Amino acid sequence: IIFWAIFIGFFLTFNTSAPKGISVLELYRLYRTQRLIVNRRYQRKLVWTKVEKACLIESLLLNYPIPLILLGEFKNSEGEDLYEIIDGMQRLNAIFSFIENQFVVQDKYFDLTKHPFANELYQAGVFKPVYPEITPGKIFDSDTCVKFLEYSLAVTIYRANSITEIEDIFNRINSNGKHLEKIIQNIAAMANLGKGKKGYIFIGVSDKEEDTQRIEKLDKITTPRFYSFGIVGLEREAHLKCTDIDDYILFITRKIRDSKLPEWLKTATNTNVTPITYMDHTVLMIEVKAGNEPVWYGNKLYIRDGHEKKSQEVSGEQIAAVYNLFRG
Repeated sequence: IIFWAIFIGFFLTFNTSAPKGISVLELYRLYRTQRLIVNRRYQRKLVWTKVEKACLIESLLLNYPIPLILLGEFKNSEGEDLYEIIDGMQRLNAIFSFIENQFVVQDKYFDLTKHPFANELYQAGVFKPVYPEITPGKIFDSDTCVKFLEYSLAVTIYRANSITEIEDIFNRINSNGKHLEKIIQNIAAMANLGKGKKGYIFIGVSDKEEDTQRIEKLDKITTPRFYSFGIVGLEREAHLKCTDIDDYILFITRKIRDSKLPEWLKTATNTNVTPITYMDHTVLMIEVKAGNEPVWYGNKLYIRDGHEKKSQEVSGEQIAAVYNLFRG
């Protein structure tokens, strides 16, 4: 049995307000008055399709909850409060594009006349609808449009000292995807230990004393130790994602489920995910059982590098060596 500790580290202490509700109407006004900013230096390109955008709008029309929006707040040279989008750009773009008649939802458009400010911008030529002349039957009714504008999005605001600080936060948050990709690779590597073998991955544990001490210094806490491991816990990462521990664990299991690992391995792995509480810190234990043959992930074969304590892609003679572990 192999044990493997993984720490998803961000080293960030938040100075945030509690999540609050901000209406679609208010967010759109902030956007079109240049107070809600998209920083193209680091924000990725808009990648959502119209179908994905329409799906989000339908959720709002049904009054379903959607993921939290994270904004960075700072003051410009004139002392005015500005907000920069840290997390949620795709969602906000979908909402604003719907208001400006860039796509249909259920074969209907938003009624611009129900949003005087947006209608004024349209008349001034600030934006152009895809179809300038829309027949009445292709427009949502008044009540639907008003309820859409009144929909309250959950927003957390980080009060930053500079734009550079906001950019740093964005990079740290979005590095989360890279860390989760490493977890998937580690699962694939564990599944290549050999026929009949199994291993355990512990998430929320630091195996480097320097990382543990750095967290203690940043958070001004004493992190419990288990032999040479620092029990950092998942609470920090959940806080960074502005969610609770249960939703964060669900987020990890969904990433496993949606990965390109073999279906049998995804099912078996998610069935053996166990939260463990150690001195008020939550650690996620993932049991990985090898099957009857090696596991390929993304057309690559991974093994566990015991010296480096991480997954390693193999090639050539190493591939043959992995297959030998499953013979007999």
